[in-house]
Amino acid sequence: MPTALLTIEELLDPISADRPAGEDLRWTPEWDRIKEARRADDGLNTGKWQRRDRKRAEWPLVQQLATALLQSRSKDLQLAMWLTEANVKLHGFLGLREGLHLVRELMVRFWDAGLFPPIEEGPQDRSAPFEWMNEKLVDSIIEVPLTRRSDQGSDYSLLNLRDARLVGAEASWTAPDGEIDAPKKSAYDAALAAGHTSLDMFYRALKETKCADYEELNSEFEQAYREFKELERVIDEKFGEVGPSLRDFRAAMNEIRQEISDLLEKKRQQEPNVSAIISADNGDQPLSRAEQMTIRLPLTGWSSQSPQNAIGTSWQEAERLVRSGQVDTGLAEMMRLAANETSGRNRFQRKLLLAEVCLASKRERLARTILEELAEQIDKFQLEVWETSDMVGGVWTRLYELYKRGEAADPERAAKLYERLCRLDPWQALSCAE
Repeated sequence: MPTALLTIEELLDPISADRPAGEDLRWTPEWDRIKEARRADDGLNTGKWQRRDRKRAEWPLVQQLATALLQSRSKDLQLAMWLTEANVKLHGFLGLREGLHLVRELMVRFWDAGLFPPIEEGPQDRSAPFEWMNEKLVDSIIEVPLTRRSDQGSDYSLLNLRDARLVGAEASWTAPDGEIDAPKKSAYDAALAAGHTSLDMFYRALKETKCADYEELNSEFEQAYREFKELERVIDEKFGEVGPSLRDFRAAMNEIRQEISDLLEKKRQQEPNVSAIISADNGDQPLSRAEQMTIRLPLTGWSSQSPQNAIGTSWQEAERLVRSGQVDTGLAEMMRLAANETSGRNRFQRKLLLAEVCLASKRERLARTILEELAEQIDKFQLEVWETSDMVGGVWTRLYELYKRGEAADPERAAKLYERLCRLDPWQALSCAE
C-alpha cells in the first residue's frame, strides 16, 4: 500500500480543554488546499483546447492534510469524510472501514462538545457531510476493485461489472452454429475500443484471482459493512426524524455485498476446497498413531515478535484437532483463521505457522504452496528491508528445504534462495545444508 492507514485514536483526542472540537476551518486556506488536492480534471477529450497535463487528485496529500487538521485543529465531519474518501482510494474496503469508524466516533464523542458543522437550529445543520457521503463518497466505493488477480493484469470494480453487463461477452454476438451477428459484434468492438469492459475481461480477472485472496476481500468488505450499519445506528440516534438520507450509499453497499457473495461462490466452485487440497496432499490417508505423536506444533511462542493476540483460543483449538489426529479438519480451520486475519502482519505469521504444521504432518505440497505465496509477498512489499530476519528467514529456510528434496525438487531455485538467505542472516543460512 502506498500509505499507512490512519490511527483512529490519535484523531479523537480533544484539541484543547476549553475547545475540545477546535475551530471552524471552513473558508480557510487549509480547507481550500484539501479541496484542490481532491480536484481532478475529467477525462473528456476537449479537442484543440485539451490540456497538455491533466490534473489528477493527490490522495496521499488529501490523507496527510485531513489527518493533520483533524488531529490538531478541528473535529469536523466533512474533514473526516474527505479522509475516508482518500483512504478508500488508497486502501479500498479497509480504508472505508477505518473512515466510517472515525466518523461514528466523532459523532459519539464530540456531538455535544462543539463538533463541526455546528448546530444552530437543529441536528439537520449537520446533514451536509452525510449528503456528500450519499452523493460523492458512493462513487469511490463502487470503484474499489472486486478482483485481485495475481498475473499483473487489470482488476475490475462494481462500476466495471455494471459496464460489462451492458457490453456483454463474445458469446453475445456468436450463434451456437458459429455464425456471427455483425451489428452486435460491431457494437461490441466499438465499446471495447472506447475503453469499456466486457464480461469476458471481468471473468478473466476473477479467474486469475486466488480463492484465498477473494476470501480476504470478502472479509475486508464485511468489516466495512458492519461499520456502516453501526454508523447508521448512531445517525438515527443523533438526528432522529430529521436524519439525512443515505439511500444511494446503502444501495451501493448492499449491491457490492451481493456481488462479492456471488463471485466468491463462483471462486469456491472453480477451485478445490481446502479439505480436498489437504486430502489430496496426503493421499486421503489418516495419520498413524506414531505419526500423530511425532507432530510438534510450533504454535505457541514461535516468535518473540508475534503479537500477544496472534494465537487465540480458536487457533489453539485447531492445534488440538491436529494433535488428536483430525489433521484435515484442523488445517482447514487454520486456513480459515489465517484468511480472516485483519492485520496483514498477523495474517503472514499465521500462514507461516500453518506451513510449519503442514510440514510436520507431511503435507509438503500444501506447505510449499503457502510458503511460495509468502515469498511472493516478501518480494512484493520488500519485507526483508523492514521486517525481522526471523520472519523472512522462516519462510526462506523452509522453502529452501522443500526445493532441495522430493520429486518436485528445484536445485536452481534452492541455490538462489540460499544466496539471499546468506545476505539476510548468515546464522540461519548455516542451518541449511548447502
